[in-house]
Amino acid sequence: MTRVLIHNKYQIMDIIHHLPDTLRRSVSGKILFFTGVLGTLLLMALGWALLVFMEENLKEQHLESIDLVSKTASKGLQTIMLMGQASIAQNYMSMIKDVEGLETLRIFRIDGSEAFYPETEGKKIDDHLQETLNKVVAEHQEAVFSNIGDDGAERMTILVPLLNQKPCHQCHESAPPVRGVFQLTISLADKEANIRTARIVAVLMVCISIPILILLIHLVLIRIIQRPLATLNTAIERISQGDLTHVLPLPPGPLDGMERIAQELNSMTARFQSTIRQVFLQTHSMAACISDLTEVRDELKKDSMHGFNLARETAHDHEQVDSQVATIREAVNETSQQIGTISAATEQLSFNINNIATGASQASTNINTMASAAEEITANLAGVNESLSSVDRSVSTVAEAVRGVNASLDQVRQRCQHASQESRQADDKAQGTHEVMNRLAQSATEIGEVVAVISHIAEQTNMLALNASIEAAGAGDAGKGFAVVANEVKDLARQTTEATHMIAEKILEIQANTREVATANTEVTDSIRRIDRANGEIARSVDEQAASVTDIARSMNEVAHAAGEVTRNAQELNMAAQDIARAAMEASNGAQDVAQNANNAATAADTLSQQMERIHSMARKVSQSADEAAEFTSSANRKVQEIFQTTVMVNGAIHHTSLLIGSIAIPGKKLEHSVHDLVVPPEPFAVEKIKGAHLKWLGKLENVIRGRSDLKPDQVASGRECDFGKWYYSEGSERFGRLAIFQQVGEVHLQVHEVARETVKLVSEGNIAAAENRMNEFNEIKDRLFDLMDELYLEAYHS
Repeated sequence: MTRVLIHNKYQIMDIIHHLPDTLRRSVSGKILFFTGVLGTLLLMALGWALLVFMEENLKEQHLESIDLVSKTASKGLQTIMLMGQASIAQNYMSMIKDVEGLETLRIFRIDGSEAFYPETEGKKIDDHLQETLNKVVAEHQEAVFSNIGDDGAERMTILVPLLNQKPCHQCHESAPPVRGVFQLTISLADKEANIRTARIVAVLMVCISIPILILLIHLVLIRIIQRPLATLNTAIERISQGDLTHVLPLPPGPLDGMERIAQELNSMTARFQSTIRQVFLQTHSMAACISDLTEVRDELKKDSMHGFNLARETAHDHEQVDSQVATIREAVNETSQQIGTISAATEQLSFNINNIATGASQASTNINTMASAAEEITANLAGVNESLSSVDRSVSTVAEAVRGVNASLDQVRQRCQHASQESRQADDKAQGTHEVMNRLAQSATEIGEVVAVISHIAEQTNMLALNASIEAAGAGDAGKGFAVVANEVKDLARQTTEATHMIAEKILEIQANTREVATANTEVTDSIRRIDRANGEIARSVDEQAASVTDIARSMNEVAHAAGEVTRNAQELNMAAQDIARAAMEASNGAQDVAQNANNAATAADTLSQQMERIHSMARKVSQSADEAAEFTSSANRKVQEIFQTTVMVNGAIHHTSLLIGSIAIPGKKLEHSVHDLVVPPEPFAVEKIKGAHLKWLGKLENVIRGRSDLKPDQVASGRECDFGKWYYSEGSERFGRLAIFQQVGEVHLQVHEVARETVKLVSEGNIAAAENRMNEFNEIKDRLFDLMDELYLEAYHS
C-alpha cells in the first residue's frame, strides 16, 4: 500500500512538473487551465458567500426564534403572575424548559436572587451575569450575549427586564421600574451542527460543480477552439513542410475569429504559391537563358580558338614574309652592287673603245705616209693590240657580271614570287581572322542579349524574394521556412545580378578588343596588300632589269664580235705593216676597216653605257622598293603581333566569361534546389523548353546573316509546325483556349516564326542590312512572347 502511494505521489509530481510545458504547447490547455482556475475560484467564492449567507441567515433565524421564545415566555409568565398563580408559573417554566435546546430558564429579582425561591436557596449567578443583569435593570432593555461552555458548545443567553407595570401595582410596590429579569439560555450546538451540515453540502456542491464546469468548458473549447486550432495546426504544419496545395475549408456566410484566421492562412498560402510560381518561372527562364548562353559560350570559345590559331599562323607567315623580304632586299642590294661594277666596267670599255677608234683613225690618216711613219704605225698597232686585249678583258668581266646579274635577278624574281604567294596566303588568313572577329562580335552581341534577359530575370527574382520576405514576415512562425527560401532567393538574385554585371563588363571588353583586332587586322590586310603591290613592282622592275641585262648581253656580244673583228683586223694590220711595201693598198684598206669597226664599237659602247645607267637607276628603284617592302612587312608584322596579343586577351576574357556563366548557373541550380521540396501544383506547360527553343533562333539567325549557316526560308518551321505550336493547337487549346491571354500568345508566336522566315529570305536575297533590322524586330517580338508566356504561366494556375 505504501509503495502504491509513493508511486502515485511520484506520478502526481511528474504531472505537476510537466504541466507548464503542456500548457505552453497547448492553447486550448491554457484556456482550459485558466478558465478552470477562474471557475474554481468563482465557485469557491460563491460557496463561501453562500456559507456566510446561510450562517448569517441561520443566526438571524435562531435569534428570532430565541427572541420569540423569550418574549412569549416572559409574556406568559407576566400574565400568570398577574393572575396570582405562582404554582402555575412554576409549572409553566417547567414546560418551557422542555423546549429542545433550552438549557436555562430563570427569573431573577433585581438584587440578583432567583425568584420563586427563598433568597437564601436560589442559585447564585457569576459576576459577568450579575453585571449584565444590573445593566438590564438600569437601562430597562434586554441584553444578549454568548459564551462557550466547558463542553466547548456555544450558548446564547437573553436577559429580558420584567417591567413594573400598573397591573403589578396590585401586589407590589410601584417604586422600582423593574420588578425582575427573565433569563433564557439556549444551546447553539444544533445551530452549529446545521451550519456544519450546510458547509459540507456547499463544499460538496462546489466540488461537484467544478468538474462539471471544467468538463462543460472543455467540451465547449473542443468544439469552438480546440478543433479549429487542431485544423489550423495541421494546415500550418503541412505548409511549414512545404505543402502549398493544402486549403482549409470555409463555411458559407459570416466567419468567426478562427474562420477568419483560416481565411487569412489560405490567402497567405495562395500568396506563397504565387511567389513560388514566380520563382519557378524565373528559374526556368534563367535555365533556358543559361543553356543558350552556354551554347553561345562554346561557339565563342571555338571561334576564339580558331581566330587564335589563324592569328598564330598569320604571325608565322608574316615572319616568313619578313624573312623573304629581307632576303630579297639583300639580293637586290647585291644586284645593285653588281650592276654598279658592270657600269664601271662598261665605262672603262667605252673609254678603251674610244681610244681604239682614235687610234684607228690616226692609223688610217697616217697609213698614206707609212713610209715615213712605219715605226709610229707599229707603235700604234701595239697600242691597239693592248687596247684590244683590255677590251677583251673588260668584255669578259662584263659578261661574267651580266651572268651574275641574271642569276641574281632570277633569284629576286623567285623571291618576289614566293613573297607574293606568302602575302596572298597572309591576306587570305587575315580575311579569315576578320571573319572570326566578326563572329566574335556577333557572339558577344548574342551573349549581351542573353545577359540582358538574365539581368531582367534577376531583377524579377529579387522582387519575388522581397515579396516572399514580406509574406514570410507576416506569416510568423509558419513563414520561417519561406523566410529562409526568400533569403536564399534574394542572395541568389544578388549573385546573379553581380555575375551578369561582370559578364556585361567582360562582353564590353571583348567587343572593344574585337574592334581593336578588326581595326588592326584591316591595317594588316592593307599592309599585306601594299607588300604585295611592292612585290609586284619589284617583280616588274626585275623583269625590266632582266630585259635590260638581255640587251646588255646582246650589246656585249656585239662588242665582243666587233672587238674580235678589230683584233683580227689589227693582226692583219700588223702583218700588213710588216709588209708595208708589199701590201700598202691592203694596209690602207685594213686601216679603214679598223677605223670603221672601231667607230661601230664606240657607238655600241656608248649605247651600253647608257643602258647600264638606266639599269643602275632601276636597280636603285628596286632597292628603294625593297626597303619600302621591308618597312611594310615590319609594320605588318608588328600589327600581326598586336592582333595575336589581342586575341590572347580575347581568349582570356572569353574564359573569364565562361567562368561567370558557370557562376550564374550554380545559383540557378541552388535556387531550383531550394524550392524543390515544396509541394505546389504541377506546371501548366514546359516553359523552360519553350523559351530555350525560341532563344536558339537568335543564334540561328545570326549564323545565317554572318554566312555561317546556309539555312533556306522553306526550312524555317511555321508557328503551327514547331513543338510549341503542336502543343498550342492541341492540348493547350483544350486546357486554356478560353483564356484571352492564350489567344494573344498564339498570335505573337505566329509573328515570331513569320519574322524569322522573312529574315532568312532577306539573307538569301543578299539584303543583309534589312535582315539585321528584321532580326532586331524578331528579338523584340520574342521578348513580347516571353512576357505573354509568363502571364499565361501564372494565370493558368488559377484556371
